[in-house]
Amino acid sequence: MKQVMTMRGGITAALFVCFCMLLILPSTAVTKKGDGGKRLLEQSVEAMGGMKALRGWTTMTSTGILNQFRPGWGTLKANCSRHIKKPDKAREERDFSAYDHPFFYNYYLNGEDAWMFVNMSAREHPTVTKAMKDLIRTIDETAYYAEECDTFFIVEDVPDDSLFSGSSIDRIGVVDQGDTLLFDLSKETHLPVRRIEKNGTAHIILNDYRETGGLIVPFHLEVFEPQQGMSTEYIWKEILFDVEIDDAIFEENRPAKKE
Repeated sequence: MKQVMTMRGGITAALFVCFCMLLILPSTAVTKKGDGGKRLLEQSVEAMGGMKALRGWTTMTSTGILNQFRPGWGTLKANCSRHIKKPDKAREERDFSAYDHPFFYNYYLNGEDAWMFVNMSAREHPTVTKAMKDLIRTIDETAYYAEECDTFFIVEDVPDDSLFSGSSIDRIGVVDQGDTLLFDLSKETHLPVRRIEKNGTAHIILNDYRETGGLIVPFHLEVFEPQQGMSTEYIWKEILFDVEIDDAIFEENRPAKKE
C-alpha cells in the first residue's frame, strides 16, 4: 500500500509535558465560531477518501503491535488485533504473552453488552462498557465528528511546539456530547495530525497515513498523557475494510448471566 505521509518519531515525556500545557484550550484563546471549522473538517474528510467511503464501510480488521506504558512495569509490548462490525460489534485483543509478560486482555462489545476477558477470567465493568461503546460510536473518526456534531470553531494563533509549527496546522474545535475536542489538520495535506481529548489530558498523534480499501488512514497512533508521556502506541501492520467477519467472535468468553 502506498505510504502517503510520515511524521517524526516519538517525543520524550519531558518535551511532551512542556508543550502539552500549550495545547489545552485556554480561556484566553482566540476562537472563531461559524461554519469555517466544519468546512475545514469536511476538507480533511475529502482528503481521506470522502464522507461516503469513510462512513460507508461495514467491517474493519486491524492487526499490529501495541506498546503500553504501565507504572511499575515500564513499557510492555503486545500483539494486537481489532475487529469492528457496524453498527454495534467490536473486539480488541492484546496478547502480551507473545513477548515477555504472561497475560492477555480481550475486550468485547456485542449490542448493549460489553465485557473483558483477562487471563481466563471474564469480567464486566462500566468503564469497559463506556470505552467500547465510545470506540464503535466514533470509529469513523474525523468523518463522524464532521457529520454528527453541530458546534465547531477555529482556534487562531496556534503556538509552535516541539512537533509542529503553529503556522503549519489548522486547529479546529468540536463539541461532541458535551466534550470539546481539538483537531490539528495539516495545512499541506489536510490530514489530521493530532487530536486532543478528555479536557486536554489525552493527545493522540496520528501519522504514517496509507491507502487501504480506497481510504487514507493512519497506521501509527501515539497517545500521550501529561503525567507520564506516551501511554499507548498502536503500530498497525494491516487494516482491511469490508472483509467477512463471523459474528461468533463477538460472543466468545461472554460472562455467565447472573441469577
